[in-house]
Amino acid sequence: MTYIKIGAILAIIVAPAVATSCSSSKDPGGNTTAAAPSTTQSILAECYPTRSIDQPDPAAFATALQLPPRIQLFSVKADDAISAPGKKVVYVDLCVPDTRDPDSLRSVATDIAHTLKKTELGRRTAVLYVTDAGTRAVTADKSLEIVDREFQTHPWDGTPSPASELQTWEIARAG
Repeated sequence: MTYIKIGAILAIIVAPAVATSCSSSKDPGGNTTAAAPSTTQSILAECYPTRSIDQPDPAAFATALQLPPRIQLFSVKADDAISAPGKKVVYVDLCVPDTRDPDSLRSVATDIAHTLKKTELGRRTAVLYVTDAGTRAVTADKSLEIVDREFQTHPWDGTPSPASELQTWEIARAG
């Protein structure tokens, strides 16, 4: 699986906004034709722009995060966990243009959990939500969301098996 560092995605987001990236050419009859938009342009058309991450720990986590192609980080935030003093509830909102149901978020959510677990924020995380909420076609009542309500008790290191990690996720919202 190929991954893209988030920093690179942010650069990709800014670049098309600054420069025109559609090319044009002349057909045999002398008419000007525009090239088809690139994959990056297609993703940008489908996704809302990434929100600024103002909290230091979520920002550091987002910098370390690598996502598969066609998946864009929309936002990350951490709130105090009311039921677990000193712990956090982390919300990772993504733009996943090809997602049709919450089960299709399991793989990328597992990758996110692996990265989060290795950070300072991960050591203080009680609950992790992963949501497909950054796609323009998704409205708040139609978003797809999965959750690990016991993040601290799960190792998120590939054990006992990658397949069992995928089953750890609960469907919180099915759209």
